[in-house]
Amino acid sequence: MLLKASFIIAVVIMFAACSQGQTRGNKSQPKNSVDHSDDNNELLKEAYKLSFEGNYPAAVFLFKSIISGYSEADFVKQAKLGMADSYISKGGYESRLEADLIFSEWLKDYSDQPLAEEVEYRRIQNAIELAKYPGRDGWPELRPERLLKEYLKNHPNSIHRFEAQADLKEIQGRLATGDLNVALFYMNNRQAWAGAEGRLKEVLERYPDFADIDRVLFLLGKVEMERDDSEQAAQCLRQLIKKYPNSLYRTGACDQLAVMGQFDECKE
Repeated sequence: MLLKASFIIAVVIMFAACSQGQTRGNKSQPKNSVDHSDDNNELLKEAYKLSFEGNYPAAVFLFKSIISGYSEADFVKQAKLGMADSYISKGGYESRLEADLIFSEWLKDYSDQPLAEEVEYRRIQNAIELAKYPGRDGWPELRPERLLKEYLKNHPNSIHRFEAQADLKEIQGRLATGDLNVALFYMNNRQAWAGAEGRLKEVLERYPDFADIDRVLFLLGKVEMERDDSEQAAQCLRQLIKKYPNSLYRTGACDQLAVMGQFDECKE
């Protein structure tokens, strides 16, 4: 809620600055242009007022009317952001999809604007919420993961960087857990060792900071044993013992190495 309020305030402040700039910069307008800045201000204020009051259908309708009825770039870009935020406040999967589309188009058209970084972060937050809706497969989380990586790369000093890093860690944890669960299904229900190997290796490669990475190494060692690749199995188990000496899976890893006649790593 605080992020939403801060975002709207930022948009309103930027619009006010743009309006003042237009008033001071009338010399750059075409000679026959008509200044509708006062009318625009009132329409935009009314649309935001409706959104704040929770009358989202009316707010969206007014924002759409503003966008279709006026050609002033500064005015339209503020109205688009207001409409996106109204869709988010309205709630629901379809409304958030509409907001996502608006944010995407806005960033494409106004990527050089001062508010672009904030809009990009707002879009990511919306994408994270979209991925949480029940009945949706886990794969949509790949999109906010990609967006967060791009955001942190492009804006390393962003005021939202710590929140973005925390969001990325949480999303990657869920994605890694999903791969782990699929690997366990392959192992326990189908004895599909190649499929399990692929999923476990994907976790190791893509999510090295996963909280259960020691378990992944232990399971991968077992899978490689089933696939008669004792060299790869031993490598996974030794890595577990070396990097995670306090792991709950250390004893099991030592037992498997002992079966292969390798004891050095487990000597006290």
